[in-house]
Amino acid sequence: MIIEIDTSKCFECGELATEHHHIIPQVNGGTKTIPLCSSCHMKVHGIKSKRRTDSHIENTKRGLDRSRIWELLSGWLIQKKHNCNDNIEFLKYYKSYFDGVFPIQKVNRIFNRISELEDFFLLSLFKNEINNNIILYFIDADDFSILDDRLIKIISNNLKSNKGKLGNPENLSNKSRTLASKKVKKNALNNKINIKNTRFIIELKKKGGTFYEISKQMNEKGLKTRTGKAMNEVQVKRLYERYLKKTTN
Repeated sequence: MIIEIDTSKCFECGELATEHHHIIPQVNGGTKTIPLCSSCHMKVHGIKSKRRTDSHIENTKRGLDRSRIWELLSGWLIQKKHNCNDNIEFLKYYKSYFDGVFPIQKVNRIFNRISELEDFFLLSLFKNEINNNIILYFIDADDFSILDDRLIKIISNNLKSNKGKLGNPENLSNKSRTLASKKVKKNALNNKINIKNTRFIIELKKKGGTFYEISKQMNEKGLKTRTGKAMNEVQVKRLYERYLKKTTN
């Protein structure tokens, strides 16, 4: 079944589309997008209005924070109780409560993420995503002087059960990352739209056209990127360089 999409309207609610959402995340090689309004785009990433920022990257991170809820909670409680000044001090206290759960690099990332986020965002996240009355009661009490064994056990069990569910690029070997990157580039070269665009670029390049001039002519002729966006000189240059690299190898 072929679905026709009006790119000027939000795919979800039908309002004016102002943003594009990758169906498959770009980090996983996704290239196709759907048009969304700002409000629906927030919902896709699990972001409520008060959590919205002007940075799409930060908004995506905040959406992913839902899946790292127990990591954030563990770090937030340590920071609240001990008010650590740096990641070394944070690591010392974190290991005293959750020793052996995560490697040092992971604990450092938890500290860095906690430091980036506001308390109101974290509290909202915990209350919306954690379904455990003991934890919620402790948060509502706003008393961090005591972290008893029962709380530590609950958090530790959830940290272990959710460990690695999102996947971690750092667990991939260099060879795996290189092969994945090559596959994405190969698919891009074999894409029908890119082939058509590359031929057009080569013809104009032979006539001495600059990348900016070529991108302008492509837009005038209605030639788009494979994701349906307007061409620019960076994309033109990238396609041309890929073509050169393919023909010289």
